[in-house]
Amino acid sequence: MSPADVVQASMRAWENNDAEALASCLTGDFFCAGQMPEKLNNIQFVDYMKNLMRAFPDWKFNEHIVNTRGDRVTVNVSITGTNTGELVVPGLPPILPTDKPIALPPRDWEYTIRGDQISFLSTDMFNRPGGGFAGILAQLGMALPTYDSALREE
Repeated sequence: MSPADVVQASMRAWENNDAEALASCLTGDFFCAGQMPEKLNNIQFVDYMKNLMRAFPDWKFNEHIVNTRGDRVTVNVSITGTNTGELVVPGLPPILPTDKPIALPPRDWEYTIRGDQISFLSTDMFNRPGGGFAGILAQLGMALPTYDSALREE
């Protein structure tokens, strides 16, 4: 399987709400930086996928491969979906369905592949205007609380 095939398999697993298939695409020491304020390990990343798919069952990456260099694959994603389910994120109160569509601005995600699995995913979604979880909340008409205050409320 080529590195680009591994990346696309992980995206199809996510879009198909197949947590087991997504987990099988990740190394045991996988981590993701840039989706949320803190890095996500493989278990947290799969849980994040499950929560988003519950809230946005029609989630689509609308991706295209930008570049493949050895074990690194850069993919441009333009995420879309409709909030028809409850969104649950640790540290925040549950967000009830709004039936609102989201369309996040295009962003590059860089994957590092080891063997036939993803060992690292880097995005700048969280820190870019309109991107990441903050962008999702903004399009649902909600503000992202400061991360520290969300943790204190737990």
